[in-house]
Amino acid sequence: MNKEETINKMKKGCLMIGIICCLIAAFLCLCSFSTYLTYRSQVRIYTDGAVTSIPDYIDQFVHMLNALTEIISAIVMIIAAIMFFYISKTGIPFTSKTMNMVRAIAVTHFLKAVVPFLIPVIIVGYHSEFIPWLITSSPVYLLMGVLFLCMSYIVKYGAQLQQESDETL
Repeated sequence: MNKEETINKMKKGCLMIGIICCLIAAFLCLCSFSTYLTYRSQVRIYTDGAVTSIPDYIDQFVHMLNALTEIISAIVMIIAAIMFFYISKTGIPFTSKTMNMVRAIAVTHFLKAVVPFLIPVIIVGYHSEFIPWLITSSPVYLLMGVLFLCMSYIVKYGAQLQQESDETL
């Protein structure tokens, strides 16, 4: 298989992966919107303007946590889709733009470890029952962030090798 065939297959594959990422992002946005509507349907607004919540604070926390996690996951998928569309257009996976997108995915995973937990705590208030959610979800997203950060350095190194190879020719 020659170089052009390989590049064409990579372009087609990246285009397919980009489309799949877009579909997943759309699905995650719908899930987040559904979770938000479920949360909002459980809150009653009375004529005097006071807001009274039907579920307890744990249900509110879980709904907000899930909605925020799904939105951040959709953002990750959108960044990944942009990256794969860029690769399918150029045919070069090792560029500084790709490295920056992988780093953006890493940063988004770091945010995903903290933000979905903090915002519900700020809105609902702190309760000791929230600690298990932080302990179970945050380390996974932190690890994924570290892995994507390492991948960004691999892509950076690949871009440097690509540039050296192009300059040699």
